[in-house]
Amino acid sequence: MPLNFVIVSGEREEENGLESFDEDGLSDDDDYLAGTLDDVDSSNESGIEDTILKKKKTSTKKRKAEESDDDLLPIEKAAKKLKAAKKKEDAEANEEMKMQINVASQDVFVFPASDKIDEHIPIPEVEQRIKDILLVLSNFNKFREENRSRQEYTDLLLKDLCTYFSYNTFLMEKMMHLFPLEDLMSFLEASETPRPVTIRTNSLKTRRRDLAQALINRGVNLDPIGNWSKVGLVVYNSTVPIGATPEYLAGHYMLQVKI
Repeated sequence: MPLNFVIVSGEREEENGLESFDEDGLSDDDDYLAGTLDDVDSSNESGIEDTILKKKKTSTKKRKAEESDDDLLPIEKAAKKLKAAKKKEDAEANEEMKMQINVASQDVFVFPASDKIDEHIPIPEVEQRIKDILLVLSNFNKFREENRSRQEYTDLLLKDLCTYFSYNTFLMEKMMHLFPLEDLMSFLEASETPRPVTIRTNSLKTRRRDLAQALINRGVNLDPIGNWSKVGLVVYNSTVPIGATPEYLAGHYMLQVKI
């Protein structure tokens, strides 16, 4: 079992080979730091105070983090955990994407023959071919086939994008001229994502915190919409109709209209 000791900043003297402290030299300004013999580095006397101070700073940071977490609502704590998990998933997804790009970069995309360009292929293959063409166009001199022009790849990409996203040729051509190719897929995929359901708290009748807790108790999964709004909530899913709850009928919140 480790022995406890107290380090006192003051004068020290040695008597009979043992260290003792000058009791008359102590004052109210002296610092007292508690520790154990396990923290002492016998080969470095100055390391004692460094070790204890480091432990003290670590415990202070931990205590402040715990206090800040105690001030959060349960919904805010859950949102914080979800954000941390999402950040980790995004990092893993980026690493996987980099690996896929490295693997894909080793294989040169084979342009289909003229008689097979209009041939119907499954949607997963269309998606993969779009990625391959975008890779070729990102470094055309390196990945292109000989005797193949950039326009041929662009025309094939246009056809595949229209097939994959069900756009007409005229509209897709306009988008390809409007957006850089590396951003075009992100825009098209974001356009296909449904807009989340959002509600606005009626601050004249309730507070967002109380409204969120009441809806959570009814089986609604929601989060604060963001730091820029003090009254908004985003609803992910609900076991009850969000437009027919007692809180909604009492005017505690309003559904945001989709435009």
